[in-house]
Amino acid sequence: MSDPNDSTSTDDGASLSSTFLEFCDKVRKDDPSILPAPGQSLRINQLCEKESMELADALLENTSVTYLTLKTEHYTKSSAEAMAKYLRTSKRLQSIRLYTKGMMRDGRLLQQRDEIKCSLLMPAVQESTSLQKLNIDFPLIGGPSNLAFENMLTHTHCLQSLTLHVGDRLEAKAVAAVRSGLKKNTTLRELMLDFTQDATQVSPMLTSLRDHPLLRRLCLYGHVVDLTGLDTLLLSETSKITELDIRGCNVVPIVGLTRTLQALQRRPALTK
Repeated sequence: MSDPNDSTSTDDGASLSSTFLEFCDKVRKDDPSILPAPGQSLRINQLCEKESMELADALLENTSVTYLTLKTEHYTKSSAEAMAKYLRTSKRLQSIRLYTKGMMRDGRLLQQRDEIKCSLLMPAVQESTSLQKLNIDFPLIGGPSNLAFENMLTHTHCLQSLTLHVGDRLEAKAVAAVRSGLKKNTTLRELMLDFTQDATQVSPMLTSLRDHPLLRRLCLYGHVVDLTGLDTLLLSETSKITELDIRGCNVVPIVGLTRTLQALQRRPALTK
């Protein structure tokens, strides 16, 4: 833990090292020597179950952390529940990044991690009264995790910014859940879709935003290969979109590009 903003451990969970306990004590006491500068993220990587639980408990007493980055691929039910308690009760946390390093080839393990991350952490995000920004990998697997994600989008209290990292293995049920959640959401001001692979099937997500009451900014990043549905959103009379940011169009031809350009000519409300 030489970098105070990047805690890393290979402990098997049998015991907590004195160094880690000292770090958690400093987190409890808002010690500036181990905390990030204002607006910067406190990064937590590769903690075992006991370490994750101890850190979550320490964060409950912290009053200065506003931005948290968590690597969740090793989360167990107990460690996810401990972090969920922190997310529910924190009055300071404004932004969180939940991510998995690399791609998991084991489908069963991927499903287990997805269930833990979404089914336990998403209800906590939903109930948070401080969290405004969520940055998360797209829930690939259908089932309870997608329902939890849909419910979070539908019932969140204060979430204003959402970033979804979208891979190429999109199940229809997962797409439908996110589409439904976005359609029912009433809090988002900006949505970022980061395509980590040549993702398709995004049209339902784009068209679901055409009646959104507050969404102003839409960003499409990464491997942008399909803009189908964007023209429908831009031509909607009820859409509030004023800012559009598209980057990473490195594949030719781009599906739906012509219709998108035509729609842009007919949207005077777009200011950027």
